[in-house]
Amino acid sequence: MQLNFWTLNGPRAKGAALVEHGILVGLIAVVAIGAVSQLGGKVSETFMFATEEVAMTDGDGVVQGEKDANGGADGAAEPAPGATMEQDSFDEGTPLNVASNRRLVFLDPSPYGFSGSNSSVHHANTASRETSGLAWLEIPDGKITYPGRYEASLIVGNFNNKPFISQYELGMRSGENYLTSVASNMPVPASGSTEVWTMSYEITQEQIDAGLSFAIDVIYDGQNHNASFDDLEIVYAP
Repeated sequence: MQLNFWTLNGPRAKGAALVEHGILVGLIAVVAIGAVSQLGGKVSETFMFATEEVAMTDGDGVVQGEKDANGGADGAAEPAPGATMEQDSFDEGTPLNVASNRRLVFLDPSPYGFSGSNSSVHHANTASRETSGLAWLEIPDGKITYPGRYEASLIVGNFNNKPFISQYELGMRSGENYLTSVASNMPVPASGSTEVWTMSYEITQEQIDAGLSFAIDVIYDGQNHNASFDDLEIVYAP
């Protein structure tokens, strides 16, 4: 019987070496594939993040979410500072709404110590008119679209035949709720004269969406008082 011994250089050694080499190559391939997959995922995430950053900005480097929080939530353009957003002379024939059961009327105040432009909104709070007076100007959609600070001003007159009104609400409203002004200057006019009243507001997108108006509500107090209101203007005042 002849015995065949496989040497280190024989077929068995070569076969084992090939198997070990194949296993090593396989392991290297697995590690390489894992590394490439992990790197590819990071690259993909990086590109996705960069794409989202571009999509979230409006071209000037301002993130849209931040801009929405501070103003222009609906993409409205910011008005120029000092731009007039609404204006009304408060003369007869203007779109001022006057409640039918409330005694606010239009008249020429010149016989009472001062003159308005044509006529003014007037309230005579006297025993012959035992009622309050409500008037409001709707601000049409599209007039004020950008959240921010706005200033309303109007001319308020004190007739020389009666004391100035003592109880009233006056200013901008959202829906039917009066807005709280962040600053105001409303001096009582001397008898037979006028003063310019100003009120500043920080208006939010929610308040814009609810609908804006400017209202005057004179409350009857059982005494003889009166006043006039003229030439409303609302400007953007950041």
